[in-house]
Amino acid sequence: MTATTLRQRGPKHLLSIADLDRDDIEQILNLTESFAEVGERSIPRVPALRGKTIAWLFYEDSTRTRLSFETAAKRLSADTMNFSVGSSSVNKGESLRDTVETIAAMGIDGIVVRHGAAGAPRQVSEWTDASVVNAGDGWHQHPTQSLLDLYTARQHLDELDGKHIAIIGDIKHSRVARSNALGFSAMGARVTLVAPPTLLPSTLDGWPVEATHDLDAVLEELDITYAEGLAHDESSSSPFATPLMLDLYYPDSDAANRPLYMFIHGGGFTGGTKTRDDIVEMATYYASRGWVFASIDYRTTEELCDSENLPECRDKIMDLAQQGPEEIVSYYRGIAPDDWTGFVLEQQPDTVKKLQQALANYTAQRDAKAALRWLVANASTYDVDTDYITVGGASAGAITTIALGISNQDDFRDE
Repeated sequence: MTATTLRQRGPKHLLSIADLDRDDIEQILNLTESFAEVGERSIPRVPALRGKTIAWLFYEDSTRTRLSFETAAKRLSADTMNFSVGSSSVNKGESLRDTVETIAAMGIDGIVVRHGAAGAPRQVSEWTDASVVNAGDGWHQHPTQSLLDLYTARQHLDELDGKHIAIIGDIKHSRVARSNALGFSAMGARVTLVAPPTLLPSTLDGWPVEATHDLDAVLEELDITYAEGLAHDESSSSPFATPLMLDLYYPDSDAANRPLYMFIHGGGFTGGTKTRDDIVEMATYYASRGWVFASIDYRTTEELCDSENLPECRDKIMDLAQQGPEEIVSYYRGIAPDDWTGFVLEQQPDTVKKLQQALANYTAQRDAKAALRWLVANASTYDVDTDYITVGGASAGAITTIALGISNQDDFRDE
């Protein structure tokens, strides 16, 4: 960005996409488009930042973001100063302010900051005369990623005004989702957030967006679907951050084209811990006879709770259940489709346990499908014959074989 862009009065820092209005964003995107040609040159470099020094202040691990900034700085002819938290005085107790003031004293012109604490880049901007660019702060903002997404979207759609954009997934823990909600809205787009209740912020006050738990309801009218991955870092309190675990047993031989037995159940192997001897014995039996045996302990909503808050989460679900079936079903809404939860209510289960079991059958088939896709994708690793796959289990196995099209409901009249 040159000194003459952003209508001659651009902000000194880029801390949030909210710092830019529509005209600012348009000018940045236009500048980006003109600069794209530079990357195609045999010597992709211009003197825009010659004589300027940029420092990287990354308190979080990064590959793509950091390399992108370093590449951009070099192509603009800037000098760079790298800062590594792992080998710095931070390990001896140096504060963020101490680090910033030390770096600023070396005569830098800009600092690119990534930090796990929301608001850290704004605080840095108050401790230095250098320009500060936010490369991601906690769950708060990631304005440069949003600008890149806006540029990419405009390349494909030509115009963003009036377009319908859906941001899908873990909205609650995503700084990119927050930035994109503001950025696309600023460009005149209609933004809809699509996520289950547990993955949406507790309040959307001030967000220029709509929200829904039903992707099917908006899918046909969308111009862009933007998928956010689930947060798996330690700072995430998302109950959906628990990974699906598979335990695999296979023969100690070089045999090829092995049949696969996929056993889906609601209790046995939790996080790789074998807790059911009968399942271990069954797995060993099949493996000793040349099969690959995959045990999938599907995740109920309760088991998707953060392990540190598991008792609290289970208590919450039980409290909801005591208030009536509709309350606990609302907790599952967005996890299981409304048609499924509505069908469960029609059956009028007479105990909380039956209600939870009925709802859990959806999560069973969801996890079974995910496991099956993974097993087929990795079939060559375990020499699995994908034409010979058997699915089994108890109630979960029954509903899963129906969902996968292997069986039909009449096969389980007595289930």
